[in-house]
Amino acid sequence: MQLSEVVARFTVEKGFEELPKVALEQAKMGVLDWIAAALAALKEEHDVKAMLGFIQELGKDSQCTVLGCPQKTTPSLAAFANGYIGHLLDYDETCPTIRSHLSTSILPAILAVAEKLEASGKDLLLGFVLGHEVALRIGEVMTPGWIRKGWHGTSLFGVFGATVGCGKLLGLNAEQVQNAMGIAASMASGIAVNFGTMTKPLHAGLAARGGVEAATLAKQGFSAAKNSLEGPSGFFYAYGWGENLSLEPIKKLGNPFGLETPGVLCPKLYPCCHGLAINIEYGILMRKKYPFSVEDIEEIEIHSQPKTLSAMLSKNYADTKEPISWGYEGPPRQIVPSIPKTGKEAKFSKEYAFARALLDGNVRLGHFTDQAVNEPEVQQLMKKIKVFHNSDLEKISTQYPEEQYPYPERMIIKLKNGNVIEEEEIFIQGGAKRPLSMEHIKRKFLDCSSEVGVAAEKTSEIIAMVEDLENVRNISQLTRLLGNPF
Repeated sequence: MQLSEVVARFTVEKGFEELPKVALEQAKMGVLDWIAAALAALKEEHDVKAMLGFIQELGKDSQCTVLGCPQKTTPSLAAFANGYIGHLLDYDETCPTIRSHLSTSILPAILAVAEKLEASGKDLLLGFVLGHEVALRIGEVMTPGWIRKGWHGTSLFGVFGATVGCGKLLGLNAEQVQNAMGIAASMASGIAVNFGTMTKPLHAGLAARGGVEAATLAKQGFSAAKNSLEGPSGFFYAYGWGENLSLEPIKKLGNPFGLETPGVLCPKLYPCCHGLAINIEYGILMRKKYPFSVEDIEEIEIHSQPKTLSAMLSKNYADTKEPISWGYEGPPRQIVPSIPKTGKEAKFSKEYAFARALLDGNVRLGHFTDQAVNEPEVQQLMKKIKVFHNSDLEKISTQYPEEQYPYPERMIIKLKNGNVIEEEEIFIQGGAKRPLSMEHIKRKFLDCSSEVGVAAEKTSEIIAMVEDLENVRNISQLTRLLGNPF
């Protein structure tokens, strides 16, 4: 049986009643977390204005909602805009097993289609869980090879999840789902060189739009290769460079669902790359725990390992004490500068994350503006920080399942008086070892919504609706709130 047929049967045959309760609860956490990150991003006026101008030019007099925008547009453009906005702050959840952001590629697509069809909350949840499962398993086949090649998994795998979710909502039959998967395979893309720019979050929007369009084209009779995933010139060959990949993850679709595994959907507590989370957490802790001031610091060392460095590798890491070992030849790639100058670059900078945590005792949305990043005090402190690859930490990171989020970091502060302060942590908050609950997501949602001035009563209404999403009769009840939340 061809792999796209396996996906097609899974998509067509699975019903809401077969979804595990744990998977549904995780899905609702994912929905609320994504909305929180997207609402907070509305404060990025330049970026959001550019996107809204684009969709208003191309999609007038339509019926689908863009967050924070009373004017409606087409399903394709709504998915595009909402995917971009949801990933704009890098505050949306991560799937650690494939190091990708799946919710922000899948949810905008199925939300747009569900609104057009006047579908229910139950339909939305079903599309999300099935789409997430397919994207996850395709990603598991490919990880970690795609990272070494410079791709961005969020869009590379997210487009398949968006396609399956939309296909379920549109009622595609098995042959149409196969065709939609083949169309999506030709839409998959996203390159890591664009990290730290406006185009990085655009990848999520492109994946969401691709899902809407692939499913819609298939419904209209478009054909595509039935072996688009595993074929001799198919997706796995093209993006895996012909590596000998195990296809077993796809054969276990829904048995169990990935969302049944704690930590597979991993929300963030800070609006930046998840690889900075431990640096921020322990910068805050060390500031509180030890009696020193930043003026007392002589030098700082951050010891890390390839799973985090691969997302942000820059010139500063070229002088590491040990070789980088994640599988490509030549010197380390520069994705973002060691000492960032913009808020978007800072979202991938360990130097900035740790320096800001030491200086302020917290890292919040307002710390990722160009103005905040260029404050003299933080620029000066960043120059004292060196980041190293550490083979001992790399070995530790391979001893635990990926859903536990084992991204060990060691922070060493050397003071001018000769004293040395050191802290180490293995697991990122949000993974299975240090899980976050729906209560954490509610607090994050309240923080994000207040940041952009969402009315308190609407905040409460959105939270309550997402918590009871399976009983929402028409998803437009939710999109009405999201389109005009102020």
